[in-house]
Amino acid sequence: MKRINIYFDKNIKTLIDNSNYSLKEISLKLKIPLSSLEKILDGKLEGFSIVSLKDIANRLSHLLNEEIHVICEDDETVKPNQKVNKRFFNKAISFKLIISIFFIINLVFLYFIVKDLKFYRDVLYKNLYSLTISNHASTEILVNEIELAPQDSIKMELTPGQNIKITGNKNNENIVITTPNAIYNINLENFEVILSNGKP
Repeated sequence: MKRINIYFDKNIKTLIDNSNYSLKEISLKLKIPLSSLEKILDGKLEGFSIVSLKDIANRLSHLLNEEIHVICEDDETVKPNQKVNKRFFNKAISFKLIISIFFIINLVFLYFIVKDLKFYRDVLYKNLYSLTISNHASTEILVNEIELAPQDSIKMELTPGQNIKITGNKNNENIVITTPNAIYNINLENFEVILSNGKP
């Protein structure tokens, strides 16, 4: 069951204290017992119906020359200032989420830029070309006399004119050469990888 909050939008006790009426006079004009008026002034509105409270608010408005309203709220009702705060909070969350996504995208983009810059720096300034040799064969192979077991990989660097010898692929199975620009699948028993004109 929803809990209903009922209250007046003005401080009735203050308005009466600042008026020319006594509490007894007010109770007589409102046609309610003095004890009921005192309960209303103390904010104890549980025993009153909404209809009677609205009638009292209407009578007080005329009597005290002040607009007085009864506010009824259930648990799902939010005051206007709370609604504004909630909208502001939601906008702040959305803004932070957008900024976070933008930041992550920029980090990914920066990662690839740095990776490309490193590659071109190695190629242009150091004359180095990085590549990875992966043994997808069922037996070990030799990479420059280094044993490479099945399903293992080795990273190497080439300079212009330098070569890497791959031997021992007895069944002509798949050997994969991965470079920053391309992937080569080679099915030869013995072969060489040579850097020429910036490409292996």
